[in-house]
Amino acid sequence: MNLPNMRKEKRRITGEESLEMILNFGKILALTPPYNPELTLFRKIYSTVVLAVITVGVIISTINKRLYRNFISIKIAEHFVLDGSLLIFNYCSITAVTFWKRRQWKELVENLKVIADAEIWSSVVVFIGLQFLGVLTLTFALYTRIDMYGFEYVSRYNVDYLQDYMLYSYNTILYVIARMIFINYKLINKFLWQVLHRTGDCETNCHLKLKQIETHLYLLKDTVDIFNDIFGWPIFFIIVYTTLHILNHFDNIFAASLFPDSEPNPTVKIVIDIGILLLTFEPPL
Repeated sequence: MNLPNMRKEKRRITGEESLEMILNFGKILALTPPYNPELTLFRKIYSTVVLAVITVGVIISTINKRLYRNFISIKIAEHFVLDGSLLIFNYCSITAVTFWKRRQWKELVENLKVIADAEIWSSVVVFIGLQFLGVLTLTFALYTRIDMYGFEYVSRYNVDYLQDYMLYSYNTILYVIARMIFINYKLINKFLWQVLHRTGDCETNCHLKLKQIETHLYLLKDTVDIFNDIFGWPIFFIIVYTTLHILNHFDNIFAASLFPDSEPNPTVKIVIDIGILLLTFEPPL
């Protein structure tokens, strides 16, 4: 964002570079377009392949779970809604990038390039830390459960871990984009305060500077509208899935604590469930 002289210090990482890092990471998971969001045949094929892998994995996983036949009816319904909301989220988020929200994504990326500020680098550091934490937690959970239940567990739940990681990554990307918009609103608020009190760079040429800030306000409003258009439905399915996910893991924690003999290692299972629960309480949500 080209606000007049609001930052004097130099930074090694620019806002555009930070944005490029985030988008290129999201591109690998087919969750965002690249920094230069031109649609290519390869990207269409890549998104389709990712969706096909997830779909086949869900079908195989559901068959291996034997439709949760050992669960009571309400548990079966809960798990079907849980699995369905996660699958719909992935379809909604991936197809939006390449197909039905392609124009909006292109406009959003172009706007973010304009408002990208060097201060966003701190959010990128948080993003990297959250990614490391998420991978570590999910890997530990998968390894421990394989050790507890054997490799049959992998055939039932492997795709669930992939989808959980994609949703987790989507949340962290949402966090960075929302934080970028928030930082620019803070800058505008600071600049308006300078205009009001005639301080800093606003001692002269206040009218010109107000016109500049007006232009940026319109740009931010447009960015927020596009943000809501793109992320509305994905956020809805994230909320549905996260709510059921929390209920399911609380149920697992209580069951393991009340009936410790029913699990091979109840303490480890409780630790894993708590760790996965904590992943749902990251900055975006």
